[in-house]
Amino acid sequence: MKTLLRPYLLDFLKKQGYRYFLSRKVPYNPEKSCSGIELTPVTQRPETSIPFIGFDTCFQISKQPENITLISPEKEITVFIKNEDICALKKYLLKFF
Repeated sequence: MKTLLRPYLLDFLKKQGYRYFLSRKVPYNPEKSCSGIELTPVTQRPETSIPFIGFDTCFQISKQPENITLISPEKEITVFIKNEDICALKKYLLKFF
C-alpha cells in the first residue's frame, strides 16, 4: 500500500521496528502539479558495498523525516507499507479514536 507520510505513520513504523528509509525521487506528475519522493521502510541498513538498487539513498528514520515534510509544498512524500503491516496500522490508529 502506498500512503502519504504523516507523523502518526512515522511513529507507527518506529514502533514496528523499522529503522531506515530507502528513498527515490519520483518524476514530475502533471496531474498533481508536483514531483515527489517515495520512501520504503526497512529494518536494517543495506550493505554499503551493494548499491541501493532502484533507490537514491538510505537514511535513518529517527534522524531526518521530521524535517523532510518541510521540504516544499510541491513535493509529495509517499511511503510503501507492506500488506502485513496494514492490519497493524489500522489497530494502531484505532487507539486514537
